[in-house]
Amino acid sequence: MELFTLAEVAEVLKISKLAAWQHVRKGNLKSYRVGRQHRVFPQDLQAFIRGEEAAE
Repeated sequence: MELFTLAEVAEVLKISKLAAWQHVRKGNLKSYRVGRQHRVFPQDLQAFIRGEEAAE
């Protein structure tokens, strides 16, 4: 399973990288830290697109 970077998430959602980061900071989009970067599981991105709450 491949994880998305925030840049890839921004590209999929057609938003800026800053906007993707703001969704992560607000808790709207669940991400995981890998080193100094944040990664997003495909199922978490799909949940965000469907408008579902980020699971804990």
